[in-house]
Amino acid sequence: MPEHDAITVRWAEPGDRTAIVDLVEQTKRHYGEEPETAAATEAAVAGWLTSKPGHALFAIALVDDTAAGYASVAVTPPAMGLSAALYLKELYVSDSVRSLGIGRELLTFLAEFCLSENIECIDLTTAADNDAGIRFYEREGAEIQRQKVSLRFETSSLERLATRPDGTG
Repeated sequence: MPEHDAITVRWAEPGDRTAIVDLVEQTKRHYGEEPETAAATEAAVAGWLTSKPGHALFAIALVDDTAAGYASVAVTPPAMGLSAALYLKELYVSDSVRSLGIGRELLTFLAEFCLSENIECIDLTTAADNDAGIRFYEREGAEIQRQKVSLRFETSSLERLATRPDGTG
């Protein structure tokens, strides 16, 4: 890594909204998803950066004070045992600064947080065909968990679940 590339990772704050908006838009383009309107993305990120129970935390990576990547995480309370887990929803590094160690720095920051907060593990999923991502996570020490299956409730399922048998909800 060139000497001038100073990588800093910290928790994102409301003042980082513009940087996170840009990174979220980059993430959508990277995965070939349709971008939201700028106003919708701004509003969503503003909400995400407001501390609320059950909402995500964002770690932001900066290279020479320029936003270069982020990790979106949530701490999940213990289910069995006494230690919580950290769920890594997204880890993204801008295309222009890949291979500088930013992904590893984000994971290191999260690992240090977990150890300081008695969080026993980081759980994540990635696309089955994301070979580069899987290699990256395995290289950093993650193990594929074959005994679990990833499931998802989409909006239509949520709406069905939220409707009580009497039609209220």
